[in-house]
Amino acid sequence: MMGKNTKIKLTIACCIIVATLGIISVLLIDYFTDKSNYTTIDNFNDYYYSVPQKTKNLIFSTLNNTIRKNVSGDIPTDGAIIRSAEPYLYDYNINYDGYSGEFIVDIPAIQQSYLVNFNFNEDPEAFTGGYEVLIYCISGNKMIYPDFGCEEDLPFIKEAER
Repeated sequence: MMGKNTKIKLTIACCIIVATLGIISVLLIDYFTDKSNYTTIDNFNDYYYSVPQKTKNLIFSTLNNTIRKNVSGDIPTDGAIIRSAEPYLYDYNINYDGYSGEFIVDIPAIQQSYLVNFNFNEDPEAFTGGYEVLIYCISGNKMIYPDFGCEEDLPFIKEAER
């Protein structure tokens, strides 16, 4: 018969093993994900050269996922550009305890544009909650291409911000 302390130690050990296996699984999935198929933004480094690589990769992959919702067929892997008429800033966000920025990206090959909102922390391991990257559909006078019936990953967030 096991004592109470033995059961607690066994439970803690199992939790540690499960958590470790979960972390290893996430790392392996990230390692084996083919990042070369992501839609990249050709002039990203011209404006956001100090954004951490982790955030940059997340922006590209999230953009790619949003494009996949809106395009049937091949997804361009390059040719997307940050619109030059928009401000290219990010500021310290006290609510996030990190930096926030946004820009419009145009993808001429598929005649689509999106608003990219991103957050990052100087400490790449820090997680302060919320979404690090959100891609929104644009409308009105910000559209330079015909309406394509844009779908967002998280449309309820945009509605909550209005």
